[in-house]
Amino acid sequence: MRANERLDEIVKILNKQGRVHVKALSEMFQVTEDLIRKDLRKLEEKDLIDRIYGGAERKKKKFDASNINYRMNIHRDEKTVIAEKALEIIENGDTIFLDASSTCAMIAEYLYKSRKELTVITNMLEIIRILEPNNDIRCILVGGLYNRMIGGFVGVETIELINGYHVDKAFISCMSVRLKEQRLYSSTKDIGFTKTAILNQSNVKVLVTETRKFEYHGTVKFYELEDLDYMICERDLNKEEEQSIEELSINII
Repeated sequence: MRANERLDEIVKILNKQGRVHVKALSEMFQVTEDLIRKDLRKLEEKDLIDRIYGGAERKKKKFDASNINYRMNIHRDEKTVIAEKALEIIENGDTIFLDASSTCAMIAEYLYKSRKELTVITNMLEIIRILEPNNDIRCILVGGLYNRMIGGFVGVETIELINGYHVDKAFISCMSVRLKEQRLYSSTKDIGFTKTAILNQSNVKVLVTETRKFEYHGTVKFYELEDLDYMICERDLNKEEEQSIEELSINII
């Protein structure tokens, strides 16, 4: 098991049990207790856990599986693959929109390291923070009603501002991808309708998603798969997944 995978599992165990001990984790993952202590220090630095004597506890008050700080630090390997693929279709001089999602924040991290000259419009504060030091990237933040859960702005005021822009490419994520229904789902109307507005203002519409979301069930339908241009995932689709969308003109990366 890779280090990042072990960190994810430790957080999941804490979320379920509330408290874990170094010795138990050492036996569970078959690594040394010193390595587990290093893991716990890393998680504490990311503000995901509270360390205690001999182990760790679930983060008090701030800890929430839907919190943006939590989502930014799980499934990083998958998001890294997606971000690397996304950079392949971002050209020098593009104006792009990155929506308020942890996957788009990962794309921003890779754009920051690139030498591309771009304009990036976003409704996510973390993306602005990531890109701000890069003088080659012009940043525009779309405001409105701030949603702490996603770390970004959504809703009527935000949509009005989004409608004032037009971009070359828009990158959005979602809560659920229902392949057989060929639809995208979000958790709330405000979030879903904001993503719809972002896509509607773009020449090229790109969904960036981990394939685990094929099994998730969102609440609000907000977009049809057939209206997308690209879908970027961390792995190749299997035959069953491909058959669900084979008649759609979507470029799968």
